[in-house]
Amino acid sequence: MSFFAELKRRNVIRVGLAYVVAAWVVIQVMEIAADAFEAPAWVLKLVVTMFVIGLLPALVFSWVYELTPEGLKRESEVRPEESAVAHTAKKLNLAVIVLLLAAMGMFLADRFMSSRSEPPAMASQPPGVASQRPAVASQPPAVASPQPPATTVSASGEPATRAASPGAVADSLPEDAVPVVAVLPFAARSMGGEEGRFLADGIHDDLLTQLAKLEIFRVVSRTSVMEYLDTTKNMRQIGEELGAGHILEGGLQQAGGRVRINAQLIDAVTDEHLWAETFERELTPDAIFEIQAEIAMAIATALKATLSAEEAAQLAQAPTSSQGAYEAFLQARLNTYVYDPDARKLSVRKFEDAVALDPDFAEAWGWLGFARLLEAWSDGITPQDEPLIASAREAIATARELEPGLPEADYAEAHYYYWVQADYAAALQLIEPLIARFPNNGDWMASRGWFNRRAGNWEEAVADLTRALELDPRNGFVALELANFYIQLRQWDQAVPALEHALAISGDRDTYLGYLARLRLDCCGELSVAREFASRLHDTGRDSMLLAQLLRVDGKPGEALALLEGYGPETSEPGPDENWLTAIILLRETGDEERMRAEADAYRRHLETFLIGHEEYSLVHRDLAFAFLALGEREKALSHFADVERLLRPDAVRYAEADTFWAETFAMFGEHDLAFEHLASTLERPAGISWHRVRLSPAFDGIRNDPRYAALEQEYQVAD
Repeated sequence: MSFFAELKRRNVIRVGLAYVVAAWVVIQVMEIAADAFEAPAWVLKLVVTMFVIGLLPALVFSWVYELTPEGLKRESEVRPEESAVAHTAKKLNLAVIVLLLAAMGMFLADRFMSSRSEPPAMASQPPGVASQRPAVASQPPAVASPQPPATTVSASGEPATRAASPGAVADSLPEDAVPVVAVLPFAARSMGGEEGRFLADGIHDDLLTQLAKLEIFRVVSRTSVMEYLDTTKNMRQIGEELGAGHILEGGLQQAGGRVRINAQLIDAVTDEHLWAETFERELTPDAIFEIQAEIAMAIATALKATLSAEEAAQLAQAPTSSQGAYEAFLQARLNTYVYDPDARKLSVRKFEDAVALDPDFAEAWGWLGFARLLEAWSDGITPQDEPLIASAREAIATARELEPGLPEADYAEAHYYYWVQADYAAALQLIEPLIARFPNNGDWMASRGWFNRRAGNWEEAVADLTRALELDPRNGFVALELANFYIQLRQWDQAVPALEHALAISGDRDTYLGYLARLRLDCCGELSVAREFASRLHDTGRDSMLLAQLLRVDGKPGEALALLEGYGPETSEPGPDENWLTAIILLRETGDEERMRAEADAYRRHLETFLIGHEEYSLVHRDLAFAFLALGEREKALSHFADVERLLRPDAVRYAEADTFWAETFAMFGEHDLAFEHLASTLERPAGISWHRVRLSPAFDGIRNDPRYAALEQEYQVAD
């Protein structure tokens, strides 16, 4: 008898077939269970490995042993007339058939469910590129100035009460208000490691970006929802904290070249599941965007809203066909708004990877332009950033060429005018149509707020940041900036609770302490309290300058001078140096005239060297004017002052800061007429100096006996 025939006789082949089919069925069941229970990737891999390892022992066992009516016996111990292999073969055949039917049933069910998740064909889908989006007919409604809860600040800097959650506002909305949906971070199911988490976060971020373009419901921005990754909070609590009536949660599982996304929409008040679906597709940009469109349609249906066929088609339009370019784009976007230099450099590099893999990826080109501008701006734009800025402009131009009217290109160019040109009218002209088309984008709304502030449109700026915080209610950075707006406007009653609310949601105690020190000095002249907050900030190692400035105000220039580090010919970087300039001021106030003049002369030489090739850099002329005043060379100082006036572009914040600088500088060095001119201006401007600071600052000691000082005191001391 041949070996193959013996394998058949001993049912080894039947056992092997039954084993493989049974293993496949068990693995499929385990995959579903792992997805449901969010088991780590190693669980399913362990099950598969055990089945593979177990196949050979199963075959050997079926060769060596035979199942008889008396039980298992070694095949060599069974006489031919007692053999039951034929009967066992029939049982195995039946088992294999049953298992095959079960496997076919699972396969067909899986295919049926996947086919249900395929997007329906829409005859009205417009041809062409994704930028063909419908325009919104009107601007978003005006937003009233915020009214934060009345609270107090303790001497320790702790908020006396916590600000109310956005949910309290959501509960009072009219019935016809636009529904608010919070899309929680996707669980990375059965995907181990950083790569699985990145893909889940990237697709979640892209889904939020696409949904934010719709007006039929409002989506809470990504910054606010990311803190709920792996949260143990219930849906009602999350809804109250985010001001959202509905929660979308889900998970993503990648296996080979396929991806499975499950999502469910939950009523945050009743915890009722309104809709649930599982999508399984090939892992391609086209498939991902089709799923995003279907999720949007499902949310609209559940909320009894209407998503037009055109909007659905635009959501389903993938910006690239390259999976590698799309994944690089997702990773870049995840790092774009991270306030860390390394993250910003990674963002630029990944956008560059995306356009290298797909040179026709217009949206990636637009974001590359923005990311390069952000990198240049983050440390203060200097002449050394000109090549980076030029490359950003080239990226924006490429995006426009590939896709005229691309919103991301307009957004990037708006920031070119904001950060580089200080042309706030041009920046607003570019961003206004974007806000009109996409009024639910919190990042873009916040940008308009910053543009409006610099343009001097303070009321609009506050309204924009208030609206941005509604769209992104857990965004601590925007909350801190809104509090800063109130401080700059000297609206102390609004500033205090806004600052406490910002701390409650951001946890950024360092920035909070810095703002609180400024607020307590400017609003109330509480120098000792301000110093306490500044000292605590200094202890973190983050900021010494604020404490040095307050020590100076407190008449302790020597202690302030000891805090300054890293200035002088051997250590300062080329260009203006705030530490060096402050040291010269402090040396003057210690009475060390000789050393003050020596430092002023060294700083002058340092700046004059840098000025060659940087003649249009206003800060160099400003600090040279200061140095020459310290050296008693009035005409040279006023010449550089004239250059500063010539180069200073219209900017509400910089005008106020410049007026404050010149008021103090001219007062210190005896130019009283110019000092009063700038002092009157900065006291009047938002973001300018407060009267309490004028009253305490030693810079103004030389002009206090002037009648003009008394007139200003009479006008402004009551206002503060």
